[in-house]
Amino acid sequence: MPPRSTARVSIDPIPVAVGGLFGCFVGSFLNVVVHRLPRNESIVHPPSRCYACGTQVRWHDNLPVVGWLILRGRCRHCQAPFSFRYPLIEAACGLATALAVHLAVNQVGGPGYGWWGGSAWLHAARLPDLFLIGIALAVMLGLLWWIAASALIDLDHSIIPDELTKPLQLAAPFLAVLGNNLAIGWIPEGWWYSKDELGEFSLHPGGFLGLSLGLIGLGVGLVLVAVPLARRTFTTCVPQPMRWQEEHHRSYRLGSHWFLATLILPVITLVVVVVLTPALHGLSAAEFRRLLPSTYPLGIQLCLAILGGLAGWLVPQAVSLLGTMVFRKEAMGFGDVKFLAPLGCFLGPVGVVWTFGLAAVAGTLVGVPLLLLRRRFEVPFGPFLAVGAVLTLVLVPWLQRLLP
Repeated sequence: MPPRSTARVSIDPIPVAVGGLFGCFVGSFLNVVVHRLPRNESIVHPPSRCYACGTQVRWHDNLPVVGWLILRGRCRHCQAPFSFRYPLIEAACGLATALAVHLAVNQVGGPGYGWWGGSAWLHAARLPDLFLIGIALAVMLGLLWWIAASALIDLDHSIIPDELTKPLQLAAPFLAVLGNNLAIGWIPEGWWYSKDELGEFSLHPGGFLGLSLGLIGLGVGLVLVAVPLARRTFTTCVPQPMRWQEEHHRSYRLGSHWFLATLILPVITLVVVVVLTPALHGLSAAEFRRLLPSTYPLGIQLCLAILGGLAGWLVPQAVSLLGTMVFRKEAMGFGDVKFLAPLGCFLGPVGVVWTFGLAAVAGTLVGVPLLLLRRRFEVPFGPFLAVGAVLTLVLVPWLQRLLP
C-alpha cells in the first residue's frame, strides 16, 4: 500500500471548475434519461420541452441550474412549474464531478491511492501518468453517473431498466481493471506467490488459475441452482395474488442466463492472461517486483472483477429467496440483483458485502422514523444500494490502509 501522504493538498481551480461545469451538463442529461427511459421515449429526440404545453425549451433556458433560476422554475410560455429536482440533480452532479477531479489531479492520499493512480498493469506499459489518471477518472465518473440514473429511476418507478443494467454487465469486468482495483488488498498473497526463508519469490500460476476457476465455477453453479429454486419459491411460498406468472419466471431465467453469458469473455481473458505468465521459480526480489506490474495484477483484477460480479448477483438473490420464504412476500426485486451485479465488478466480493450492509443500515435509518411516524411509504431498495456502493467506493481505500 502507498504510504500516507503528508503533503498539503492545494486546489487547482481550472480543472476543478471545468469538471464541475461538465458535471452540471451531465446532470442535465441525466434528468432527461431519468424522465424518458422508463417511459420508453428517446433520450435524444425530441429536444427538451415543457410537458404541460409542449413548447420546446430554448437553449439558453436549458442551461444547467442557471436556466431554471432565470425562469424561476416555470415555463416561459404557460407558467407551468418545473420540478426543483432538475437543478438539484444538475448541481449535485457538478459538485461530485468537481470533487472527483480535485481528488484525481491532486492524487489525494498519495500516488496510486484509490482509483486515481490507474492500474498497475497499465503503469507497466510506461504510459504517461496523466493518461492513466484520466482513464481511471473517466471510468469512476461514468460509474457514479450510472449509479445516480439507476437509483433515481428506481425511486420514481420502482424499476431499474435493462437498458441500464445489461450493457454494464457486459462491460463491467473490463472497465473495472482500468482503475486501481479497490479490492486488490483482500486477495491472499499465498494464492498466487510464495516467499521462502531467503526472500526468494516463486509464482504459482497453476494454483492461482485453479482456485480462481473453482470459485467462479461455484458461483456459476449457484446462479443456475437459484433459477429452479426461484420458480418454487415464488409459486409456493407467497399468497396467490403475489405469485409469479410464467412471464416472470421466463424473465428471471433469461436474465440469469444473460448474466452468465457476460462472464464468458472475461473468464477466457483471465485464462489467457495467467497462462501467458511464465511459471518462473526462484525469482529475485527485484525480478519479482519487475514482473508484478504486468500480467499477474491484470489476472488478479480480472479474477476479483468476475468474483465480485458473481457476489453482486448472488447476495441480493439469496436475500430475496430467503426473505420470501420467511415473510411470505417478495423480499427484493430482480432489478436489485441486476443492479448490484455489475457494481460488484468494481467493488470486489468483500466490497459487495460492505455495500449490502451499508445499504441495509441506510434503509433502517430511513425506515424506522417512517415506522414510528406511522407513515406508509414504500421506498425501493435500489437507492439504498446506490448509497452503500458510493460509501464503499469512498471507504475501501481507507479500510485497505488500515489492514496489515
